[in-house]
Amino acid sequence: MLLALGVFMPSAARSAEVAAGAPSEPDQAVAQSGRFADDSGGELAGRYWREADTAGDAVSERPAYCSGTYVLPSFPYPEDSDPGDFPIEGDAGNLAYALSGDLALGGQVSLSQGNRRITGRQGEIDRKSGEGRMVGQVEIVEPGLVLEGDTARINLSSRKASLEGVQFLLPALELRGEAAAITRSEDGRLVISSGRLTRCEPGNRNWH
Repeated sequence: MLLALGVFMPSAARSAEVAAGAPSEPDQAVAQSGRFADDSGGELAGRYWREADTAGDAVSERPAYCSGTYVLPSFPYPEDSDPGDFPIEGDAGNLAYALSGDLALGGQVSLSQGNRRITGRQGEIDRKSGEGRMVGQVEIVEPGLVLEGDTARINLSSRKASLEGVQFLLPALELRGEAAAITRSEDGRLVISSGRLTRCEPGNRNWH
């Protein structure tokens, strides 16, 4: 089910029809305070890592001490573009719309705005405030940054987000890390709680 959140406004009759297949309340977050997201060493990193013989042109930019590099998917717009300049679009298996303006999304949820993409298993969005919550392997991908957490609170009107039980990638710095929680401010700064960092390939266990 595709929707453009900036203009999506079903009638009351349509709301009742959609609500019949609505998901249950989003699952409780499974993150526990102080726990690293992935003690095994980098499931998220493994999805984006490419060894030198498969990384193509991107490998030429890797540091000498790395055997490959992180390669993100291509983005549809210039990488310095502001996501706030684009409409918010979504895709969900099912949708419940409340007359208050709240949306409940389920069945694998994907939201995109410019070069920013957010995916998860279930979500809730307040269309008036732009505040949302997603659960279930929530991933945020945009140029220069990948975040994945058990649960996330996001503001679709800004860059603000907070995630719990987090893995993260900073491809330009060849860094990956894990944290109990990460908060990103509106200006893009990351605040990492109970975190650790390492460089290069997913198998590197030299944490700092």
